[in-house]
Amino acid sequence: MKTDPVKIHLRDDAVPHAVHTARRVPLPLLSKVQAELQRMEEHGVIVKVTQPTEWCAPMVPVLKPSGAVRICVGLQKLNENLKRETYQLPTTDETLAKLAGSTKYLVGMDKFRLITDHKPLVPLINSKDLDAVPVRCQRLLMRLMRFNAKAEYAPGKTLVISDALSRSPLKESYSTTEAVIASHVNAVTHSWPVSQSKLDRIRTATQEDPQLQHVRKLIRDGWPKRDDPLLALMSYRATPTTSTGVSPAEMLMGRKIRTTLPSLKKNLIPMQPNRDLIRRRDEEAKQQQAFYYNRRHGARDLPPLHTGDHVLSKLDGEKVWKGRASVQQECGTPRSYQVKSPGGGEMRRNRRHLQQVPPPMEEENTDSGQPATEPEQEAPQHGSDQGLESSKAKREPPWRREQRRDPEKQCAENAGKQPPTAVRQVPTKRMRATSRGTGRGTSRQT
Repeated sequence: MKTDPVKIHLRDDAVPHAVHTARRVPLPLLSKVQAELQRMEEHGVIVKVTQPTEWCAPMVPVLKPSGAVRICVGLQKLNENLKRETYQLPTTDETLAKLAGSTKYLVGMDKFRLITDHKPLVPLINSKDLDAVPVRCQRLLMRLMRFNAKAEYAPGKTLVISDALSRSPLKESYSTTEAVIASHVNAVTHSWPVSQSKLDRIRTATQEDPQLQHVRKLIRDGWPKRDDPLLALMSYRATPTTSTGVSPAEMLMGRKIRTTLPSLKKNLIPMQPNRDLIRRRDEEAKQQQAFYYNRRHGARDLPPLHTGDHVLSKLDGEKVWKGRASVQQECGTPRSYQVKSPGGGEMRRNRRHLQQVPPPMEEENTDSGQPATEPEQEAPQHGSDQGLESSKAKREPPWRREQRRDPEKQCAENAGKQPPTAVRQVPTKRMRATSRGTGRGTSRQT
């Protein structure tokens, strides 16, 4: 597209502006920018300048969505020194005044083309027979009969001017509610059945009345908020519970209390609830909660302890059972025992803090009538070999210990006796694990 050169008028006090240092072009865009400048120079869009000029603007390359490069020029300084040409646009009233009473049509155009992107309209417009088109389209054809037009179809992407109505939708839909409200407000405003003097007296009386001033304040600022926690607590206490079926306030006062929520008058009549039924429901709910809690966490009741039982103690936070003691008595509260340590100290412990252990060997020997030959040993420490040997010795019977001390003497005594009958021992978990590891079956003890 070639046109005459455009002449730019500068202001009298304009100061030339030139860029002495060119802007750097990004390396990924350098080849594209050079190709675009060469193309624009070949088409005559730009001309290469080889000598200094007074005005020089920087170049800015912009990458298009298609991948091509657009060459832009920063003309901010030049625009600041231009003389703006002002043209007064005609108003709508002036244009309508010139067109008032005129009826003109296009003259000198025998036949023209009507290009549309709506393909179904092409056969309707080109048809001259009104009976062959639908009834709803006959009015359109009657208006086009005065013109000699031929409709042609063109896809929407090839049109130079897009359809403004279909491609520029409104941001907000028009609501008729505001127009209706505005009409009522205007009607009320223009139909005051009072005079100006009476209206002034009403305004003066309104300003002097404190109640009306308070109403105006509420209308302007809104209804005050009441953040009263006691009202919320009252509503909470007036709500029936799931376990009992009645509210705490009803059990306390024998009737339902009035809250901020609306209620019928018959619900506020005093009526004493059935306390036996409430007590039974509450007990059933507690039992059900305890059942589900114990089933979920695997809780169970520990066996009770008796007077004289030997126990070890372990408080919360400790990892080792220690401190051998004996149970003295059971206290009045559930699962509470009074124990006594060997040093004479007495303590009170809960059942979950006590673990029952076998009595010392001295007491077993004394009860069976045999003399105590071994001194009392302390409680074995967890994980030590000495503790395992001492606990194994306590589990063995006395005749087994005598046989282990002097096997020759025991064999001499049993030389003329019949061998004892073999007794099959029930395998324990440790024995099963040993048999699996060594490949042996169940052991027998003679």
